[in-house]
Amino acid sequence: MSTSLSPGTAVPTGGLHDLVSAHRTRQVVEPGTGVRFPTGLHPLDYVLKGGVRPGDLALMLGRPGVGKTIMALQWARNVALHGRDAIYVCYEHSPDTLLQRLIGVELGFLGHTDEDHKEQLVPHALDRIGSYAGHLTFVQASGRSTDVDVIDGLAAERQGTPTAIFVDYLQKVRDTRAVEDEERRTAYIVESLKDTAVTRDVAMIAIAAADKESLQARRLRMHNVRGSSSLVYEPDVGLVLNEKASAVSKAHLSFDATRVEKFRQQLVVSIEKNRDGLANIDLEFSKDYGHYRLHPQGVFLAEKLVDDVVIVE
Repeated sequence: MSTSLSPGTAVPTGGLHDLVSAHRTRQVVEPGTGVRFPTGLHPLDYVLKGGVRPGDLALMLGRPGVGKTIMALQWARNVALHGRDAIYVCYEHSPDTLLQRLIGVELGFLGHTDEDHKEQLVPHALDRIGSYAGHLTFVQASGRSTDVDVIDGLAAERQGTPTAIFVDYLQKVRDTRAVEDEERRTAYIVESLKDTAVTRDVAMIAIAAADKESLQARRLRMHNVRGSSSLVYEPDVGLVLNEKASAVSKAHLSFDATRVEKFRQQLVVSIEKNRDGLANIDLEFSKDYGHYRLHPQGVFLAEKLVDDVVIVE
């Protein structure tokens, strides 16, 4: 069924009975909550009511090296562990590099700390990866050829199957229109990714880069994303990653070397946007970047965040 809005333009619609039927189908997949794509990080999943939903676009922002890919890959792994399909479209790393990182993640969960026993645990790590490998796909992307149509095609192939697509990262997605203006280009890309999420009924999780001017700020916010303001308005979920140590007022730490070192091991994840629940909530997680992961159990941030600093009471 379609409704004509103007000559040559038709928008798919559905009757209420169709929508109710689709909703019942989702309830069968996961009674009570519908399909969700959990991050595996707590209490982040609690705030997101179990994770993002099909049709959602989540945007993850942070400085270079803050841990965006680490968190996204860990998220994709957790989706696969839950029997959902995860497609990781990566413009930054090869599938082999991602696999090596994934081995590190599994070693971390296996409790690996001794380099002398690392080789003994690698087969166990590979066995764990093998248990969910059928649900996790790495796609080698290129800024010269991988555009929004390619990503939409990946979503179309999985339509009808609970799927989350990770895009690492948004500003590298090719725009076939050859538009040089970055604001127009990024607006087109983020709107296209959101359209794919809605029309293909998949979850879309995209990493985004911060603008150059904001890199000197003590704390990044959603409005510091590089490109069009659409990158702030289109997402259903907005997550901003900041190093806790860099966000803390130096006045509170100048005579406390122990606290400085502790804060360096923490990552602050701020939920700045959440159309399905609470927002403006700040969480912190301990880094285990030697194993390319965050410790899955975090806490609500005890300190208060104001503008670009953390105030320690």
